[in-house]
Amino acid sequence: MRTEAKLAFRQLRREMRVSEYLILTLALVLSVAAVTSVGFFANRIERAIESQAATLLAADAIVSSALPVPEIVRRTAAQHSLTGTDVIQFPSVVLNEDGDSTLVAVKAVGNKYPLRGELLLSDELYGAEHSADAGGPAAGNVWVDSRLAGALTISPGDELSLGDIQVVVSRFIAFEPDRGGGVFQMAPRLMMSADDIPRSALLNEGSRARYKLLVAGEPSGLDDFASWLESHDDANIKFQTVEQGRPAVRSALLNVRRFLGLAAAVAVLLSGAAVALSARQIAERDMDTSALLRAFGAGSRSVIRIVLIRLAAIAVIASLVGSAIGFAAQFGLAAMLASWFATELPPPSLLPLIGGISCALLALGGFCLPAVAKAADSPVVRVLRRDLPVARPSTWLVVGSALLAMLVLLIWLTRDVFLGLVLVAGLVAVVGLLWLVSRLLVALAARTRVPALRRALEGIRRRPDSVSLQIAAFSVGLLALMLLAIVRTDVLNTWQRQIPANAPNYFMVNIQPAEVESMRELLKEKGIDGEVLYPMVRGRLEAINDRPIGEDGYKNDRARRMSERDYNLSYQAAARDDNTVVEGQWWPEDTKENLFSVEEEFAREVGINMGDVLHFRIADKAVSGTVSNFREVEWESFAVNFFVVGTPAALREQPASFVTSVHVEDAGGDFVRDVVSRFPGVTVLDIGSIIKRVTGILDRAALAVQYVFGFTLIAGALVLIAAVLASRRERFQEAAVLRTLGASRRYLAGSVSREFILIGALAGLMASSIAAIMAWVIVERVMSLDYQFNGWLWSIGVVAGIAGIWLAGTLATLPVLRQSPMAVIRSQV
Repeated sequence: MRTEAKLAFRQLRREMRVSEYLILTLALVLSVAAVTSVGFFANRIERAIESQAATLLAADAIVSSALPVPEIVRRTAAQHSLTGTDVIQFPSVVLNEDGDSTLVAVKAVGNKYPLRGELLLSDELYGAEHSADAGGPAAGNVWVDSRLAGALTISPGDELSLGDIQVVVSRFIAFEPDRGGGVFQMAPRLMMSADDIPRSALLNEGSRARYKLLVAGEPSGLDDFASWLESHDDANIKFQTVEQGRPAVRSALLNVRRFLGLAAAVAVLLSGAAVALSARQIAERDMDTSALLRAFGAGSRSVIRIVLIRLAAIAVIASLVGSAIGFAAQFGLAAMLASWFATELPPPSLLPLIGGISCALLALGGFCLPAVAKAADSPVVRVLRRDLPVARPSTWLVVGSALLAMLVLLIWLTRDVFLGLVLVAGLVAVVGLLWLVSRLLVALAARTRVPALRRALEGIRRRPDSVSLQIAAFSVGLLALMLLAIVRTDVLNTWQRQIPANAPNYFMVNIQPAEVESMRELLKEKGIDGEVLYPMVRGRLEAINDRPIGEDGYKNDRARRMSERDYNLSYQAAARDDNTVVEGQWWPEDTKENLFSVEEEFAREVGINMGDVLHFRIADKAVSGTVSNFREVEWESFAVNFFVVGTPAALREQPASFVTSVHVEDAGGDFVRDVVSRFPGVTVLDIGSIIKRVTGILDRAALAVQYVFGFTLIAGALVLIAAVLASRRERFQEAAVLRTLGASRRYLAGSVSREFILIGALAGLMASSIAAIMAWVIVERVMSLDYQFNGWLWSIGVVAGIAGIWLAGTLATLPVLRQSPMAVIRSQV
């Protein structure tokens, strides 16, 4: 065994200078780099979640509700020896001393907050951090984060207007253990004392807020308290423990990992194709070496062990180099998605290295081993007769091992067996389609009678399978990048273009009934007339036709989320012009019946049918009504809309606030200042800034996926080089004959360049055409937007294809041009 290992490493040192081995190693390095870059990044996210598990809630458990937590819940928590403190979260608008305003995410906390974890503060902006001494801010004081301090140019001691009160900024928030997500959490944080809520007039009946009771104590007390809550059966109350963490966050991050894993998987599979092509050439080279070893007395098992040791050494080298590249690349991913995380991610563990090594071994085993192992059975007589036919492994074995490797890789990278099976089937279908289209394009190109392209077309005609593989492989990488580029730029621009020019750019919520007429007068003063103030009632759907929600399960996770949360309901007598009734009839304006109109997509997801009776819990009252129609809502109009609208008879007597949306020309701070100064409890939302923020996040997400798909493009280039190397022996012979007949190197170089330019043009044309079709499907069918084809897409695709394939192909064929005809002829003797 020791002798075999020495011989294997000696062969490896010599053969690493050979192009096929170099391509094999580079392909493995690339696949490991793609996998470990995503692996290291995902590992950092998982470690951040795990390390903060005890502080994600700032407590051992949370009782939350859209209504103030009942006093009986507090008393019961105390009876079970649990410590409790209040937290109220809601959006509002704050003004500085100069009258500048901005939307903030207010958190009103009790004097024991947080019960778990640390709230870190600083006395100066970006100053030294220290723990909060005794709970939240004192009455009359607020703490703000750096974003709010920057937005309003706040210094310690500055006063802010918050509702009906003036508060003093005393400290800056450096770290908040239980910072959540959501649209309003995109706003800067302002933390205040819960004692200031009553005199601030920020919260009134019907206000949009989330009330929480944080509790901490012994596990037995928590279990008993949880059992009591379950028996208490209050639909408005949710109970969440540390073990549950943040399911929405975990689900979102799982989807991020899955999507980035898919991007890495495409690179791995294309690298596998390069490995398979290189393995075929390595197997042909190894037949002579294997025949010599057997002639010197080595048995078949000994030869196979030498081959396996050599491949294992290549796997280790590729794993180390690829993991180092992946470790460096994950910093780019973390930087692109930094805005997704409230804190700095911890460094990754070494666990993804195991994944990198496994990926290399799996790629070698699935795509390389069958071909190379067959070379170990090379007959001894081949030493004297090199004209013997080359023994090939079973096609079923090669294809089967490759498909098995693909399936294992995809299941591992996506964490989903069914998705892995679907993707393997889809990938085989797409690559097969690309190969067929490539063959068609090659056949059409070969029929062209253009003198300048005669040599290029002759090369394509002689190698149709190889050329088709090159086009298909490079097209996959280019297709992925182009499709993402379209989604990242054209789709977002299309979405923004379709927002009407006069679309509302401000939402005003939490308008109290007594303020409605005064608000109409203010809007009229500002030249905004005719805007409707819609009543908004908070309620939860408890049952459909006396069947409790969730009793029969949910259609999907989205249906669960839509069913279990509180809704903003509204009521109106007349139908709106911008809502179209698609099924049923709108009710008479003077009806006294309890009827509901439901948005059609919401009805489909939750499972509501025409004529169903919906049962809502509004505050402490039960309200029921019959579904009389379904509506189609134009959400892209940015007007105020609701999933469920009732008749005045059904909802008029329920506690409500009012909401409206307006379009303000030359929107600036004056409008917000005037509204907030006259109506301190009204929250003004700047829709333009929210759209900008969301677009920025989507843009960075698309950029991150493109970043990972960069590995795919490189993998496509490696497949191209491997395919060129597979035909290099034939190219050597052609070049030798042509050089013998008087052809110059310049003539040969020109012929090769024209061949690769033509192949690149075909690959770019196919990639851009498929990308355009897929983008049209995504935009028109999935996003329901109007897609505009960009004529530059084909130009960019063709130029990119020509540049990539010409560069990679020319580099791969340089030895062909430099080799002398005599050396080629002697090597064949």
